Amino acid sequence: LDISRIETGTLKFNLEPVDLYDIIRESVKSMKDIAERKGISIHANLEGETLAITGDRDRLVQVFVNLIGNALKFTEKGEIRIQVQMVAGHPEIRVSDTGIGIPPEELDRIFDKFHQVDSGLTREAGGTGLGLAICRGIIKGHGGSIIAESEVGRGSTFVIVL
Repeated sequence: LDISRIETGTLKFNLEPVDLYDIIRESVKSMKDIAERKGISIHANLEGETLAITGDRDRLVQVFVNLIGNALKFTEKGEIRIQVQMVAGHPEIRVSDTGIGIPPEELDRIFDKFHQVDSGLTREAGGTGLGLAICRGIIKGHGGSIIAESEVGRGSTFVIVL
């Protein structure tokens, strides 16, 4: 449903002043049990107490829960790190993992609807192939961008600029 609304431009955003750090903390908290069961730590490096932005709280939580969920799905051991820094007056959020990584030829396509990197772990982990397409639509709806950087066998980093 979200993906069809994104495609038709009818996905509604409730833009209001929100605390980006609260959104990240809430997202981390909601994924903590899964991380603990897998023995993976999640570290959120948040400078300062708050970071006020204009955004749709629920939609941004949806993005970060999806990114953390993917990181947990494709990380066997290690950690997930979330870092926020201001770049040219905009928050840049990096969600990094120590997982299996994404092959270079797949990086441009992972945000496409229904696209999944073909690996045994991907099939085992399941999913619809819609999560990253929805994330991209939500971030674009906030006037931002999302890209992926990765090295096979070393992990991936998703970079969001709002």
